[in-house]
Parts: sequence; structure tokens; C-alpha cells
Amino acid sequence: MTAKDVKRLKDATNFHTQGQFFLHEMMHLDLIGDPPIIDEFIDPEGGGAAKAYGPKRVHMLAQRSLAKGGGATRASTNADSYAWMTSGKFLGFDMISTVEPAD
Repeated sequence: MTAKDVKRLKDATNFHTQGQFFLHEMMHLDLIGDPPIIDEFIDPEGGGAAKAYGPKRVHMLAQRSLAKGGGATRASTNADSYAWMTSGKFLGFDMISTVEPAD
């Protein structure tokens, strides 16, 4: 096993499952509640088209300051936040240590 293989295995992005995709889509249903769960953009002002998909971008959204449109409030209305949190718990990942710090 090479160092590249180890790095790839440590990156939770490589562990997509059908259950994770299903949960992500189910979070969009109206019966989940209010506020609606959507696919949030990392930059709400449209400075980039990057949606908060995957553990790194979910983390970036959560770590972004409230003044810049981020934080727990927006992360809590992002469908992929729930999908990765659940996958991490089920697979035994420590999602914080598997995500590189946001720039």
C-alpha cells in the first residue's frame, strides 16, 4: 500500500453509499419540517457555484462565519450535512479529523 492509497482511504469523500444518497434526497421532503432542508451554496452571495456537497465542503460551510453567511444555522439546513453526519456515525469516522482545515 502506497502513501497515496493511505491518503485516499483517510479521505471520507471516497465512502459514498446508496444509503447516504437516499438520506440526502429524503432530507428534501416537506415532511422533514421547517425550515426546508436544501442544497446550500458555500457562498450565499454567489461568489462561487460550489454547493456544500461532500465532507470538505460541508465543513467549509459550517466553519464559515455568520457574517459571511455560514455557520451552524446554514449547515443545519444543508441536506449533505445530515448525510455525512449519519455516514460518519455509521461507519465510525471522526468527520472532523478526516477533513482538512478550510482556507
